[in-house]
Amino acid sequence: MTTLEIKENAVVIGGNTIDVGARILDAQANARIVLVLIHPDSYLTDPEYRRKRRAGLAAVRNLRAFSTSGAALWEAEMPEQADYYHKIVSLDPIEVDSFSSFRCRVDSRTGRILSKRFLK
Repeated sequence: MTTLEIKENAVVIGGNTIDVGARILDAQANARIVLVLIHPDSYLTDPEYRRKRRAGLAAVRNLRAFSTSGAALWEAEMPEQADYYHKIVSLDPIEVDSFSSFRCRVDSRTGRILSKRFLK
């Protein structure tokens, strides 16, 4: 079991600090990967983000993966343009829930959505 500690904008794992530059909602890790879920409040109140979201432009990708040594691997694809993730459901396989009520299975190597299911 890999232990990690969340410190506001950073995750500490195995003596390595991964600073994501925004408040962290959740983080989970195993021997291969560290998943970091950026808190939506970190960007939802940003006027530029709101302008882009209203225009239907690409949303902030708030699910990021890192190696256990801290190297950035990917930012997860979003189920819809103006959506964001709010919950890590599982790490193996990677499943996350989005604000728009999708449960997405995400490829652990690429961050691409393998499947998505509408929950409502």
